Amino acid sequence: MSKRIKPKSLATREEFEASVNAAADADVLVRYLAARRDVAVARLKARYEAKIAEQENIRTTQAALAERYATEHRAELLPDEEKLKSGRTAAGTWGWRTGNPTLKPLKGFTWTKVMELLKRLKYRRWIRVKQEPAKDAMLLSAKKRTPKVVAALAKVGVEVVQEEAFFIEANVGTAEAIKSEAAA
Repeated sequence: MSKRIKPKSLATREEFEASVNAAADADVLVRYLAARRDVAVARLKARYEAKIAEQENIRTTQAALAERYATEHRAELLPDEEKLKSGRTAAGTWGWRTGNPTLKPLKGFTWTKVMELLKRLKYRRWIRVKQEPAKDAMLLSAKKRTPKVVAALAKVGVEVVQEEAFFIEANVGTAEAIKSEAAA
């Protein structure tokens, strides 16, 4: 891991330009090194993808076979299921995990139909109403920048802010960092 450089204050225009140039050169070098890394990773992926896919296929097939057998022979494999929900082999552990409770509409029902019935039967505690500010509508109104809109937003405790962020973009075509062997 590299040491962090403590920034000092810049006193002159020349120091400022040198700082911008150094940042741009470093950006180009970062892009160059990242591109080289990505090529190396792509080579490694291509080298191992077929082997990984083959093993994933074996894993999926064997797990499906084992699950089918275990389901059909559950009583034999777990005679005391009150205490045990899993077992072990030399290479691994197998079993069933109880998931979190979830809700699912009964056959013939949809969530829309469930909602209609909840409203009709007045089960309000089972109905969620989510209210939140329509920020997109507020921003659309604020684009007009009329005193009335600004006052209305201020009245409800909102203001429109648009911050600036300093940036440096490297001139990749003319950068010296790409030519540098320090990147190698």
